[in-house]
Amino acid sequence: MPVVLRTQGFAFGFYANDHAPPHVHVIYAGTRCRILLETLAVTHGSMKQNDQTRAVQLVAANRETLERAWTAFQLRRMGL
Repeated sequence: MPVVLRTQGFAFGFYANDHAPPHVHVIYAGTRCRILLETLAVTHGSMKQNDQTRAVQLVAANRETLERAWTAFQLRRMGL
């Protein structure tokens, strides 16, 4: 998974075959979750609730950067 952001022990990235809607995969202390960029909803995960809350806060604080990275990632994947 290419990591596009690391902060406070969290790693945020995308998988090569990722699909819409735009989302980010988050890894923290051996646990994972997936957060939708538009709504900040956690759609999958094994993180403790307090870690998920921190992850959502970090996505919200870095949403613009993550959305730009998502778009660039998808364009590269399509060969554009």
